[in-house]
Amino acid sequence: MAGCRGRHASELPVPPPPSTSPIWAYRTFGVLYSGCLRGPQRAAVPVNIVAPGVIDTDMHQGRLVGEALAWLSSQTPLGRLGTPQDVADTVAFLASDDSRYITGRRLDVSGGTTV
Repeated sequence: MAGCRGRHASELPVPPPPSTSPIWAYRTFGVLYSGCLRGPQRAAVPVNIVAPGVIDTDMHQGRLVGEALAWLSSQTPLGRLGTPQDVADTVAFLASDDSRYITGRRLDVSGGTTV
């Protein structure tokens, strides 16, 4: 995006284990492009970041079962893991006119869980 000044590399999160690299890449993208909201040439479009928490996807299949799944679900104030639809609904909201005056925000889709 022309005119966007990304944030300094020292602000990026420490590289993660290989199994979580897609999540790290997504969060790094958010850190870098949130710099588009600053400066005299800032973008004239909203820039927001969606930060999913633990989402029940195929990635967890076979790993989160039984007690592990129950424990993780109990750590979320809403008492369940997120679904891909939870994330998709948030993205759809941000893409709609209903969010036309929201910019520079990080929306955590995490059921209230904080890291």
